[in-house]
Amino acid sequence: MSAPVPSPVPRLAACSPDEFRRRWVRPGLPVVIADVAAAWPASTCWTLPALRERFADAKVQLMRAPGGRVDSTGSGGTTHDASTFARYIDALEAGAADPGYLVTLWEELPESLRADVLWPAICGVARWSQSTLWFGPEGIVSPMHFDVPDNLYVVVEGRKRFTLVSPRDSWNVRPKSLLSGQAQYAEVDPERGADDPRYAGARPWVAELGPGDALYIPRFWWHHARGLELTLAVNFWWANGGGALLALAADGWKRVRGLSR
Repeated sequence: MSAPVPSPVPRLAACSPDEFRRRWVRPGLPVVIADVAAAWPASTCWTLPALRERFADAKVQLMRAPGGRVDSTGSGGTTHDASTFARYIDALEAGAADPGYLVTLWEELPESLRADVLWPAICGVARWSQSTLWFGPEGIVSPMHFDVPDNLYVVVEGRKRFTLVSPRDSWNVRPKSLLSGQAQYAEVDPERGADDPRYAGARPWVAELGPGDALYIPRFWWHHARGLELTLAVNFWWANGGGALLALAADGWKRVRGLSR
């Protein structure tokens, strides 16, 4: 049995906000747009030495990732440990076997760090939004999962590969129970898809991102990620209208259940 061959996600050199909404957001189709982060101060000043000097004592959250794979099997989904920028960068530079994956909500980060990033114009005005900093070593893997709102994932430094599956193919990725702490996760690992007969019926897409690239992941699309290099990235979840109400409800449900956000 062979795994399905992914189709490449379309790639654009540029895209206006109107075109983005009309061609990609409304029909719910993934796309990669180049140079979204080109005007950000982060694109030139986010080096490991500079981040360590500027934000050494800044508090961050590390997802546990034994063996380089994010652990989403806990009763509340992913599990986190408190750390600081300096301790995490020291662990990366020392080649720690399991340094974890720095994943920290935007509002928990220093204001001067947040000033290095600009809201992407293509996302327009959002009634609801949330952002996260992602900072992980080469080889880090996030398992297949989906998000309730639309998601724009922007790489600042490094390279990352995403595998995506449409919500129309949800059955083929073996979604976990809605009543579990892993309700947004799937059983299937697309990197081992040849071992799963159900995944053979999926129609995956693949995108490899480099510095400045932004991947639009439509709401409810399944996605799996692997760091091809040490990678710094920021993502932007956003929603309007009924989607904003749904995102708020999903966030509230996670808070009540004590699930990872």
